[in-house]
Amino acid sequence: MVDNGTGGEWRVFALNLSNGTTAPGWLTAGVGINNRALNINNINKNGGNGKATFEAATLMSQRGALNISSIGSKLYIPFGGYNDTAAGWLVVIDTTKAKILSAFSGAQSSQVVNGGMWGAGGVSIDNDKNVYVTTGNSNHPNDDTTPNSWGESLLKFDSLLTSLKGSYTPANYIALEIGDIDIAASSPIAINLDPATTDAPKLVVFGGKQGTMYLVNRASLPGSLTNRSATSSPEKSLLASPIAHPLNIFGPDSDLRGNSEYAKMRSTPAYFNNGSTNYLYISGVSKTTDGDGGATINSVPPSIVRLRISPSGGYNNGVVGRWPYLINDLSNNNLLFLSPGAPVVTSNKSNNPLVWVLAANVRRSSSLVSPTTPHPILYAIDGNDLTLLWNSSNSWNFWSDSTTWHQNEAQLQVGGKYSTPTIAHGTVFVGTDRIQAFGLPATTPKVLTPTADTYVRDGIYASTNFGTASTLEVKTTSAVGSNRNAYFAFSLNGVSSISRATLRICVDTSDGTSVPLDVFAVSAPWSESTMTWNNQVGLGTSPLNLTPISLNGRQYIWYEFDVTSYVQTQKSSGATAISFVLHSKNNGGTNINLKSREASVNQPQIVINP
Repeated sequence: MVDNGTGGEWRVFALNLSNGTTAPGWLTAGVGINNRALNINNINKNGGNGKATFEAATLMSQRGALNISSIGSKLYIPFGGYNDTAAGWLVVIDTTKAKILSAFSGAQSSQVVNGGMWGAGGVSIDNDKNVYVTTGNSNHPNDDTTPNSWGESLLKFDSLLTSLKGSYTPANYIALEIGDIDIAASSPIAINLDPATTDAPKLVVFGGKQGTMYLVNRASLPGSLTNRSATSSPEKSLLASPIAHPLNIFGPDSDLRGNSEYAKMRSTPAYFNNGSTNYLYISGVSKTTDGDGGATINSVPPSIVRLRISPSGGYNNGVVGRWPYLINDLSNNNLLFLSPGAPVVTSNKSNNPLVWVLAANVRRSSSLVSPTTPHPILYAIDGNDLTLLWNSSNSWNFWSDSTTWHQNEAQLQVGGKYSTPTIAHGTVFVGTDRIQAFGLPATTPKVLTPTADTYVRDGIYASTNFGTASTLEVKTTSAVGSNRNAYFAFSLNGVSSISRATLRICVDTSDGTSVPLDVFAVSAPWSESTMTWNNQVGLGTSPLNLTPISLNGRQYIWYEFDVTSYVQTQKSSGATAISFVLHSKNNGGTNINLKSREASVNQPQIVINP
């Protein structure tokens, strides 16, 4: 939105990415999107919704992503109206002539119904050039079947929006309207299955604030072209059984209290095919249940779920056949997101899927500008088993001024509610109040694994050796017999130049408490098979990390400690080995568990960049 001197106006611009100048054929001021522009071209009479007004920019929200046709000639821009005081709109821009080409409103009047097109993912466009969009609630808490009022619906158009080609409205749409539980919280995605495996290869899938997923045959949408279905209509999505309803994945399964802090999903699904199986990755948040069967505002896992699309054996309008349906395939029951955006999947063709999620790390109503606001977090999750591989909360930025290396914590900055990362050419771009990029080092690092590791424990275990343990432990408490420290040794043979060195360990905490963890240098030699609490090598005078790493709960996560200066000093002095001890100061007795070199996966390592 730009300031036009009268309260602002929505305008669309096309820029040349190579130099930032306006693209050829486009005005520097952009193309204005307002009611006058629609009326001049008689555009807002498309689809029979000619009575609606495109309200002032202060009442209109352009929240959804922009989407462009496969040949780049049409740009689709969705709008919603704040406070149910404006109809939702979908506007199409002709990119070859830089003008409004067409538009469709979600209602005949701003005062009758809203039908905002809020989904952060914008519209979906299939291979046949059909356009799909979801709409938000109306402001009618009754059975409103007014023609051309399309709140709480999936709509299908031709590429010009000149005709409505199909619709789908959930059977409980009135309850969703009353509760402000928008299905437009989730944008649709079009999916194609192998026609040899199913009678409905052309699908569209979407969710909503209720935490429920809908799977619909987009080639034959069951709704009317003039108005929404009455409440007595059966549920006509593709289902697992004749008595099932659309699949709820973020509980409780209820249409009570599903808006604002009670909402469970505001993200678009991510699709992945591994060569034989069709998967959907969904981000959201589950809620605890109140005494009425509805949700509370208390968030609990899971926050990331994998669904599988079975191509056959499902029900369509109560009849079994070669119909696809959704299966809740896998959940991570430890990881909790707050205000997550849509997941994005990257992979090596059909192998090694990685799921990326950006979470604001605050509730929906929380401020993004308070000095105490937590930083957003970028997560990388293994798409095969949904284990967490990495997050940005304990990673580091490194840069050089040609004379030395510098570092700071790679924490994302303010913002990030329901935002989605962009991945290109091996780099993850994140937009909050600025753009930050995450990627692998430009040079291939050398990865060192421990030559020895163990932990020691006091009290009755003070003479016990734990050198063969697959899990090492660290703990600090006033109770004798409960204190532990963990030791690691690495060989520097074969290491030459060192621009940076990072100690990486895979850790969780037994009770989920967030606690500090320090790394100290060890100067004296020790043996994995003989060291105990009684003969352990003492801690250094000060930790190598100036600020302790803060662990993050009951999920094994990789944490990184910068040990560059120490490793460089040891190498330059001729040392062929280095040792570290991990210790937690004043952690209140929380048990910290670390994968050891004897573990089957995620062994400790030092990453050396030349």
